Amino acid sequence: PLGSCKARRGSRKPRGLTSGWVHHALLYVGELYVPGAIAATVASTAPILTAAFAGAVLPRERLAPAGVVGLVLGLIGVVVVVRPSPTGLETELLLGAGLVFGAAIAFAVGTVLARPLDAGLPLETLQAWAMLVGAAVLLVGAPLRGESVAAIDITPTALASFTYLTLVSSVFAFLLYFQLLDRAGPTQVALVGYAEPAVAIGVSWLLLGQVVDSLTILGLLTILAGFAVIQRRHLARVVETLLERDTGRRSNVGSRPSRETTEARIDGGTARETEAVGTETSAD
Repeated sequence: PLGSCKARRGSRKPRGLTSGWVHHALLYVGELYVPGAIAATVASTAPILTAAFAGAVLPRERLAPAGVVGLVLGLIGVVVVVRPSPTGLETELLLGAGLVFGAAIAFAVGTVLARPLDAGLPLETLQAWAMLVGAAVLLVGAPLRGESVAAIDITPTALASFTYLTLVSSVFAFLLYFQLLDRAGPTQVALVGYAEPAVAIGVSWLLLGQVVDSLTILGLLTILAGFAVIQRRHLARVVETLLERDTGRRSNVGSRPSRETTEARIDGGTARETEAVGTETSAD
């Protein structure tokens, strides 16, 4: 999300900060305390929070009572996933989940605040500036957690992780996101985003041996239900559009002329053209 990042007209230098760095800072620190599957599930509340924040600040997108129900369902889903407890281990889990939830809030705020901005730049370029500014802010703020460049342990695993996060998770993923957003619309893109927790659960199990329980899956389904309630009209339009396209394709296939008919039309057209040429020749 671009947040308050904006470029002046005639200038390619963005001014202000972005909520993107807040999102990533909270997300990465939060993932130190919670498994990846839980982090992905909590982060999946971002579309619900985006709708809620948009309804609060944009008059045209105010939440209806059903939208409030969807927001509550999303929050209940987070509580089901985290299951707060006063014990020490659960307190650490609660801290991590809270940081990831804060990252989802930052994402939602940035998404809504970026809508009215007119930067005069392509969205991909603006996102690149936002990521550059965000990386600089995180680098400057790293010493606050006792981190420094000199303390980095450069290993093949670290380099591979850094390369993957930079090229695949950041550059490629954001470019793909904007392409999908332009072609499919925000609702369908948000639905694709809900595949992220499922993928995270599978990868965590395959690579790290982390197995989630049934309550985590129940929480994810509750969050998804909340999103469906908020976006029920958009989802209905998406389904209607897909059905219309499918019906249109079947109609085109059913009305496609046979090979003999096509050849007859071609032969007939050729004969008519020959006859017309002969008539013109006779007239001359």
